Amino acid sequence: MDYSLYLMPMFSSLLISVSLLILLISFGQKYSNDDGRTSNRHIHKKGILRFGGIALIGSFLFAILLDKNLVIGAPLLGVLFGSLLILFLGVVDDFKQIAWKKQLFFQFLIVIFVYIMGVHLEYVTNPFGGVLVLDAGWGYVFGFLISTIWIIFLMNAMNWVDGIDGVAGGVALIGIVAIFFLSLRPEVNQPPIGIIAAVFAGGLVAFLLFNFYPAKILAGSSGSMFIGFILAVLAIFAGAKIATTLLVLAVPIIDALWVIGERFKAGASIFSGDRRHLHFRLLELGWSQRNICLFYYVITALVAFIALNTQALEKMIALFLVTMVILVFFVIIRRKMKIKKIALLMLALVIFVFAIGYVSKRVYSFAGNRIVPVNIKNNIFYAEFVSSSQKMQKGLGGRVDMCENCGMLFEFQKSSQHTFWMKNMQFPLDILWISKNEIVYIEKNIKPDLVGILIPNSDADKVLELNAGTVDDLGIEVGDSIAFEKMRKS
Repeated sequence: MDYSLYLMPMFSSLLISVSLLILLISFGQKYSNDDGRTSNRHIHKKGILRFGGIALIGSFLFAILLDKNLVIGAPLLGVLFGSLLILFLGVVDDFKQIAWKKQLFFQFLIVIFVYIMGVHLEYVTNPFGGVLVLDAGWGYVFGFLISTIWIIFLMNAMNWVDGIDGVAGGVALIGIVAIFFLSLRPEVNQPPIGIIAAVFAGGLVAFLLFNFYPAKILAGSSGSMFIGFILAVLAIFAGAKIATTLLVLAVPIIDALWVIGERFKAGASIFSGDRRHLHFRLLELGWSQRNICLFYYVITALVAFIALNTQALEKMIALFLVTMVILVFFVIIRRKMKIKKIALLMLALVIFVFAIGYVSKRVYSFAGNRIVPVNIKNNIFYAEFVSSSQKMQKGLGGRVDMCENCGMLFEFQKSSQHTFWMKNMQFPLDILWISKNEIVYIEKNIKPDLVGILIPNSDADKVLELNAGTVDDLGIEVGDSIAFEKMRKS
């Protein structure tokens, strides 16, 4: 791996961010717009500038534009302009306190813009196998709704959690590191997403140097909304990894949902500022801001480890367990138990979830294959990716059918004449042997009752199984190239 591909943009972003932060802090010592919002969502001392978002967004934009390895396609261009719109919205809000209805309306417009530019869900993974393609009809509408809700919700969730010095930036840094490692996995293999994540991480590291308690500068509305925005869109870019991001950001997300529920129950606006958030509850119990910050970091890091070591079905199980743990913790906080009891119980519950997450990796590893979009003659197929010998043996065996634009992609460690059979198959297939992204052998309309094995006449490092008739319908031939769209798309 060429680490300079990621280290250079990360350090560029870090240096740009540090420079901007120093300038902003110097400016803030003379002209501060902060009023010490201790009665709303924030616990900060008076006299601290709330324009850290300028450094976060500025360093992100400059580092992205300066990187020669990134191709600025429509989706990435949408993210860059969307970031500028968030900067404008956030700065105005920090000055004039925009009403929540207007703020939500402008957030919706930003999401519409980036959606038009190509930032949206193309499919969602079924935890029990297969995918739901969202490229037409009601699927397109569903994809639009999920994308819109996801981006707007995460923007506001990270804005709300930014009430204690260092919390939002630190949680986001752990989340973006998880997305970075996810983007470099063989089945995802998206270096452009890794570069963007590295750029964002560099800006966050610089910001935390000045934002960890006691903070010298605050993210402000622009910074916290930008953090949620980037995490949301990168989760979409990284192959619809929303479940992974949900798991990594479980604490702020569940906190936001909990508070929304309490506000709704109390008849208050769900966007009204109050002291119902977890960090306020912990402050009331005597926790220091540093300890609250470290608590968020430790829990997020543990959950991120689980997220990176689980697949679709076990990820859902882990998300359920983590949610239960956090909800139990919220109930304990409401009852105001002594801090030592809380710490001991929370430690036991975290260890329990960690153990369950690790065990689930072993027990449920047979389910929930990852998805790789495959482009053949400008036709996209969403192929389940398998590379372990156990999953290769099982293949599509036992399933009654496969969705129209779906497939299964087998990747081998060595190129060879890999043989296939139709054991336990219940529907016919077209099978393509691939070497260096080129089709080298094809077997068409293989019946499920085939006896014996299929032997190709050429070595291959991958094999793709599609529904029978696909090869003839699309005119696919030996020698055609295959592109793995998400592996190269920026």
